[in-house]
Amino acid sequence: KELPGWTIETIGLAIDDKFERYALRHQSGGISVRQVADGREIVRLAGSKDGEGIGMVRFSPDGRYLAAINPTGQLQIWEIEHKKAAVTLPARSFTGALTFTPDSRRMVIVFADGAFGVYDLATGQIERRWQGSVRGCWSIAFHPHGDRFASFFTESGLIQIWSADSGRLLGDIPQADRKSV
Repeated sequence: KELPGWTIETIGLAIDDKFERYALRHQSGGISVRQVADGREIVRLAGSKDGEGIGMVRFSPDGRYLAAINPTGQLQIWEIEHKKAAVTLPARSFTGALTFTPDSRRMVIVFADGAFGVYDLATGQIERRWQGSVRGCWSIAFHPHGDRFASFFTESGLIQIWSADSGRLLGDIPQADRKSV
């Protein structure tokens, strides 16, 4: 199926968990949120028109928020219904690794210095920040209960499990031996 709104300038795509909406990030800075069924645009979110770069977009599990890295590298977490940014982080201050909690109330991001930060999306404020034990986190994912999350480090292949509430490291899972896989 063709996605209405997709152009040569499209640099990011996200589809919500219910497969009802999709978001397109364009190099010109804008984000178009559309219905999957008919491609009709529901919302257009403004964005930076400066620069080129990655165009990551991601819906929260409940579809209320949309995380977007604009072409200059700035992170914005949009509250879609109200067309406003709930959280904005300066360009290049984070790695791009981020995830929403399963209840969509908070978000964890990884900062460029290797620290983790938990943001309350209702207030837009950081709840806590702690230094990770290893730099170079590439991705993070929550457990369905929302009480812990895993972080993955590409260079070492290490996976670490963290408490979402305290920031305490719960354990390491070293890279699997390639011969046993």
